[in-house]
Amino acid sequence: LMRDALRDEAPVLGMCLGAQLLAVAAGGAVVNTGSVFAGWPDLVVLPDAADDPVFGGLPSRLPVLKWHEDVVSRLAGNGRLLGSSEGPGAALFRIGSSAWGSQPHLELTPAMLVDGWLMDPADAADVIAAGYDLDEFRARSRELLVGQMAAARPMFESFGRIAAARQAVGAAAGR
Repeated sequence: LMRDALRDEAPVLGMCLGAQLLAVAAGGAVVNTGSVFAGWPDLVVLPDAADDPVFGGLPSRLPVLKWHEDVVSRLAGNGRLLGSSEGPGAALFRIGSSAWGSQPHLELTPAMLVDGWLMDPADAADVIAAGYDLDEFRARSRELLVGQMAAARPMFESFGRIAAARQAVGAAAGR
């Protein structure tokens, strides 16, 4: 599906696993790091993102949740790195004219993370294995999600406008 979307220039926005799938579909590579990374590193939005229609509105530095074991290790030739953060792999990237990937979980809300994932014993074990006190991680996540959500909302709105415009063009063309 992602290869078809890339070929057809259909808008795609992948978060974490979705970003990894997007990178592979475009001809890039993903590797397993051998351990789970869970934490709130700073996302550094690179100058190349300034004119990007999706990631261009993000602040230049933002604490974001990253929780993964696999990372995008190489982008395809038409991939453009737009953001970096602690650890290996691409944090934000664009593929071609219509696809974007984010290794950080910019989609999360407190209900999803604090009241969802962190209540699951297996997910809680990942956080503990990453060296965190679970209660402190929950409290810090609740606090930091406020800023992450505020910064990500315009990004999602921008992507929504791009997808809606593509839909309108397809409808006008009878597709």
